[in-house]
Amino acid sequence: IEYQKRTAEALKAYGVAAAADPADARALTYRSLLELGSDKAAALRDAEAAIRVEPKLARARYVQGRALEALERPDEALAAYRETVKLDEDYLDAWVAVAFLERKAERYDAALAAADAGLKRASKNTDLLFERAMILGARDETTRAIEAYGVVIAALPKSAAAYYNRGQQLSKKSEHEAALADFRKAAELDPKDL
Repeated sequence: IEYQKRTAEALKAYGVAAAADPADARALTYRSLLELGSDKAAALRDAEAAIRVEPKLARARYVQGRALEALERPDEALAAYRETVKLDEDYLDAWVAVAFLERKAERYDAALAAADAGLKRASKNTDLLFERAMILGARDETTRAIEAYGVVIAALPKSAAAYYNRGQQLSKKSEHEAALADFRKAAELDPKDL
């Protein structure tokens, strides 16, 4: 139901499932994710209820992080995401979230370590590759950022954001013709975004 964009019906179905089996932590996590769009506090309550039911369920910690992030509580969200990867080192979305929040907090070494830890588990994960490129750019490691965006573009040749961001990095190095080519490609791929 949720994949058909019938959120209200999906929320009701997960509510029925959670009421029928209060020990169903997964139903609570699914409902929590759906609630993020309408009731962030309810999303957090459901995530925390799922943790109480099944404390070792990595998905419950991840969903808690999503709810805390939606409530603009980044430090608590980061702690939840870090707990997620302690419970399941292969939880790639959590590695992306850790890297993203660390970058936003300008803790670039920690951000890069998180991106690299995730990439160690899935070297072709495009979300992690993109986040890694963003981190290198934020650290002013321009040459490495350009290379990292090249890897992203090889994996996602229709990513306007990757071309645009690489163009910014090329501009920093005064490689204006190459930067202009990337900006043009970004505009061609997504003219509304620029």
